[in-house]
Amino acid sequence: MQLTGVRHSSTFQLISTILKVALIVAFLIAGVVVGAPPSHPAYQPASAGVTLVTLTSAPTGAEVNDADGRALGHTPMDLPVSAGRPLQLVLKLDGYKPFPVLRRSLSGDRIEIAATLKKEPSKVEPQPPPVRRSVGYRDDPY
Repeated sequence: MQLTGVRHSSTFQLISTILKVALIVAFLIAGVVVGAPPSHPAYQPASAGVTLVTLTSAPTGAEVNDADGRALGHTPMDLPVSAGRPLQLVLKLDGYKPFPVLRRSLSGDRIEIAATLKKEPSKVEPQPPPVRRSVGYRDDPY
């Protein structure tokens, strides 16, 4: 009988230890998941040295490209940029002239840039005059 009591006692201790470890792990996981900040915040705080540039265009929907020609999005959009660095962008929209955006350096929490795109001149080629086949007689086959 004493042997059975020892077996129950050691089993109870093992189960108790497993539950304690599981509880500690659960609290650690919950603390990490609940207390963790988002991995990529939508807006970085001003103390991080980032200026938020708000780009708008008329008409809207212009493609925003960086200095290397990479597409960053379409207007209207917010673009986080490192403060103190130059800003070189080009706004492009079919039927409109490219609109360069150049700023030597940025400072402050937020900057708004509004661009009014100008239409490209139409490239209409002159049409040759129509060929007249008939001189205007009613029964003329040509």
